[in-house]
Amino acid sequence: MLTRLLDEFPSYSLSSQRFTDSHCHLDFEDFDTDRDAVMARALAAGVEKFLVPGITHAQWPRLALLAQQYPNWRVAYGLHPYFLDPALDYEAALRELPQWLLGEMPITASELDGSVAELVTMGTVAASTKVAAAATHNQPAIALGEIGLDASKPHPELQRFVFEQQLDIAAELTMPVILHHRKTLDEMLAMVRRKRICGGIVHAFSGSYEQAQAWVDAGFRLGVGGVITYERARKTRAAIARIPHSALVLETDSPDMPLSGQQGQRNEPANIARIAREIGVSEHGV
Repeated sequence: MLTRLLDEFPSYSLSSQRFTDSHCHLDFEDFDTDRDAVMARALAAGVEKFLVPGITHAQWPRLALLAQQYPNWRVAYGLHPYFLDPALDYEAALRELPQWLLGEMPITASELDGSVAELVTMGTVAASTKVAAAATHNQPAIALGEIGLDASKPHPELQRFVFEQQLDIAAELTMPVILHHRKTLDEMLAMVRRKRICGGIVHAFSGSYEQAQAWVDAGFRLGVGGVITYERARKTRAAIARIPHSALVLETDSPDMPLSGQQGQRNEPANIARIAREIGVSEHGV
């Protein structure tokens, strides 16, 4: 499965005019009113494939439904640390997660009633989708994610429990992971090594060269997004400049992580080309 992820979302190339967005949340409501237009702009900018990760158990059916509408989407399923709630019981989600990852989760009309009704009302999907969805399974995942640890959020014990459980699933399925981090790179690397995870992508890498190289040595690629467009991100820009292109993948984290000069605006996959150019600026000053 790691091979498929790396083949479909290849490493950064300075000369390429064809791109992939290895991390974008195109299923978010931010895009419900103009998702087709966003996709059209991305395709016109040379972005050919999109990796859309899951973040909550409740969101997985919506993601699965939308992925049926866009054949150039690839999906991941996971429980994001930012959205964990100690009032919820995650045992059921963790039990179901392998089925979602393997494309073995039946998508029933009862599960999708709310999502379908909402999306049909807005014209996002055809009304006939509800009938089709009742007799299908979700798209198999290309990775497990978005998962990780976030030191800016509360409930660290719950975060570690859910993260470790998901790493166990990834190890059992030999599936790559898409990792979220915030001041947790070193702690997460130790856990990933201990679980013998096959590899994946460190989303929105921001750290030192030593940290970057340690993750690359562990079999991971580093996601490079809007942060590299900010002059103040000197440490991350310097680290990325020293890492081989073969270890870098492009991403936007749309609708979040706006590029420099676009603060307060919705981010889109069409911005990938500028991120690619900024890597060249960081390396060569051109």
